[in-house]
Amino acid sequence: MPVTRPVPNPYAALEDEAASFLLSRGVPADLIQLASPPEPEFGELSSNAAFLLAKEYRRSPREIADDMASAFDARKFEFLSRVEAANGFTNFFLDYEAFVPRALIGIEAAGSEFGQVPSAPRRSLLVEHTSVNPNKEWHVGHLRNAVIGDTLVRVARQHGDVVEVQNYIDDTGRQAAEAVLALRLYSAGEDPADEKFDEFVGRYYVRLNLELSEAPAERKVELEQALLSVLHEMEQGLHRGLVERILRAQLETGARIGATYDLLVWESDIVKAQLLDEALAILKRSPRVFVPSEGAYQGALVIELGSHQPDPENREAQVRVLVRSNGIPTYTGKDLPYMMWKFGLLKAQLDICDFEGSPATPVRTSCPSGVPYHPKAPDVVVNVVAEHQGLQQQTVIEGLEAAGYADEAGRVHHLSYGMVSQAAGKISGRKGSGSSADTVMDEAAAVARRRIMEKRPDIPEAEREAIAEAIAVGSIRYLMVQYSPVKPIVFDLEDVVSFEGNTGLYLQYALVRVSSILRRADESGISAVDVAAADLSLLGHHAEHALVLQLARFPQALSDTLRTFSLNIAAEYANILAAKFSQFYRDCPIMSAEPELRLARLRLLRAVQTVLTNAVGVLGIPVVTKL
Repeated sequence: MPVTRPVPNPYAALEDEAASFLLSRGVPADLIQLASPPEPEFGELSSNAAFLLAKEYRRSPREIADDMASAFDARKFEFLSRVEAANGFTNFFLDYEAFVPRALIGIEAAGSEFGQVPSAPRRSLLVEHTSVNPNKEWHVGHLRNAVIGDTLVRVARQHGDVVEVQNYIDDTGRQAAEAVLALRLYSAGEDPADEKFDEFVGRYYVRLNLELSEAPAERKVELEQALLSVLHEMEQGLHRGLVERILRAQLETGARIGATYDLLVWESDIVKAQLLDEALAILKRSPRVFVPSEGAYQGALVIELGSHQPDPENREAQVRVLVRSNGIPTYTGKDLPYMMWKFGLLKAQLDICDFEGSPATPVRTSCPSGVPYHPKAPDVVVNVVAEHQGLQQQTVIEGLEAAGYADEAGRVHHLSYGMVSQAAGKISGRKGSGSSADTVMDEAAAVARRRIMEKRPDIPEAEREAIAEAIAVGSIRYLMVQYSPVKPIVFDLEDVVSFEGNTGLYLQYALVRVSSILRRADESGISAVDVAAADLSLLGHHAEHALVLQLARFPQALSDTLRTFSLNIAAEYANILAAKFSQFYRDCPIMSAEPELRLARLRLLRAVQTVLTNAVGVLGIPVVTKL
């Protein structure tokens, strides 16, 4: 039997052959667009090239497509069996006899690394996500930021890219100061015993904001003065221990949802290292950065925006404040030096220490005194920030341009996402509306626990609790990425935790079923060596072919996800793979099949286990062994 070479990216190999054929028929490379046809009878790939050439050729798309299809010679291609024209489209059909073994052997060879393409260029990414103010517990909206960012990181790493994950800690801002003041005013030295510290602080933070909104004018002035005093204290380095305690409680929530970080960057350390001063000195050289002598922004340092500003005739509307007239920088003004530092554009450095006692993987943190750290310029910087801060993110990008760093500005991507609401309405941290992230996960676990009891009351309690937690995490993570990031989400637990449909639990259940069949095969004495040597040419059923084709698409799904920053592509891929497996399981008996065919289907099932495990891994969905 001839040795079959593995193909690292089987689906791309098929696309390359189709593109090669179109090029040979005179189709310019920039007009080659390949898509999956809506129905299997139209093949595995389809091209609309004939429509794009019709005007130039002065012929109908049908005639052009017919001519191209008639010139196909299968002997020149490994994976294409035939090309047909249909209503002006050029449709490509896969030779499954050649494709199936090459694809499955490629998956077997790559294993947990399947998804990487050795020939593809490797990029370095710096991804900043979460960056929740250290003032109270996370709410469900913060979960979407953390899950989107963490999923992007997982996809990039599975693809083979190098990623650093940063989490920005705004420990000198108003909201952190409000948390400190709230504890000073209301807690009377109380320390929580059985309550997470971020939730404990959050109750008082909400109370302070309620008083700020409802108190008489004299009391408001008193509170604002007290708040200003706390802000000055924080600038001097006071209260860092308290803020860190809040942060650590927040990071416990992050660890629970599976989000990890490489570096925590504290705003106070950026100020101490004088990154802000250096960045502002660079920005002030630009004619777009100036101090107005009159008008609403008199005395402030502002930047004039470019073509992205919607009102080009009103110059005052074209500016964004970087430093207020009282000398206090805005959020945007503080983000700019941080962005410059990310690209290694500043001479000033941050000191870095180990963040002791991290609830997840080892983490480093900026610190007042540590080892100097100067980052290498990444190929791409991605900021995961909600859509309502789009103008602020655009201002940071334009600030880089104004400072003379147009190349770096072009390598910044704002991964914008829509807000999360609950049935009761919008979420507000200041008002305390909306469920906390931990409460949402607790409630999801409770729903999962009920579902498990309905299906598997035999599972011991301790194991049931662990499975319920894994289901809760998987269900919430999947919900947060299953739609386009810009789409708003209304969170409903009963819909999220379901064995059927487009949910994380559906993926977990499919993987449990795959593992169960393989375990039964092993327990029945079927040799793993025999399975590994099974004859893959026996896989001729259309459900088997559809499953192999979907397995082969995984590297392309990762590439498409990274190219578009649409994480729903990775989620959709995993859901379709689980559905293709279910169809195969329904239509193709495995353990009751004839011995040789049974071995071949078990070998296919091993590939499904590998790829589906990789797919749920990039989504951050925990693998469970029983359901």
